[in-house]
Amino acid sequence: MIWINFKIYRETFGDGAVRLAEVCRRVAKKTGVPIVPVVSALDFWRVKEAVGGEIWMQHLDAYFEGAKTGWQSPLAAASLGVAGVILNHAEHQLPPGQIRQFLASSRRPAWQKKWQRQLGKRLAKNLEKLKVMVCFRTKGQARRWLGRLDPRPDWFAYEPWELIGGSVPVTKANAAAIRHIREILPKSVPLAVGAGIKTAADVRRARQLGAAGVVVSSAVIKAKDPERALFNLVKGWQ
Repeated sequence: MIWINFKIYRETFGDGAVRLAEVCRRVAKKTGVPIVPVVSALDFWRVKEAVGGEIWMQHLDAYFEGAKTGWQSPLAAASLGVAGVILNHAEHQLPPGQIRQFLASSRRPAWQKKWQRQLGKRLAKNLEKLKVMVCFRTKGQARRWLGRLDPRPDWFAYEPWELIGGSVPVTKANAAAIRHIREILPKSVPLAVGAGIKTAADVRRARQLGAAGVVVSSAVIKAKDPERALFNLVKGWQ
């Protein structure tokens, strides 16, 4: 599985977000490899309406509703059909307590019953289905968070800050760390990796090291031909 993080590069603004999401859909359809656009809150609805399918957001907050000006509500996201969210990306870090609150408020049975009573079964079900990826920067952080997060997220993602946007892929610089993280994570918790991944060889190596997905951004977003760049990346997954 491949996530394309649109971040807030100017290439992803407005119609650019739609064009890039269409690229993701075409490549996914032709190759059979799941490719998920991860878009900003400002462009989610535009992309969802134009392209459809599974669309994730780059961030949501632990405040679900109420007097919280400027925060991004998971309930509002669920009502719009957001399929998943990335939490604690290295470029948008969160305190562990906020992540625990997010997972508890969306996953624990007592909270799910509350949302059903207050909002109806359909919206509560959409919130329950919202997939959560939690990012971490070190293997020590992965170990600590594995014990702290209950319920657990759908995905853990390992992205070392110092390699993001660089020329050296995490699969080369931190291969031993990826293996170690995969060993300490339960088999039921899939691992994604990101940072510096730019080639099919990087993607192939990620799979060999035990990753079930990769997170990519500038290698596609900033490419002269994003569709060709994405096709080349996907070769490593096939």
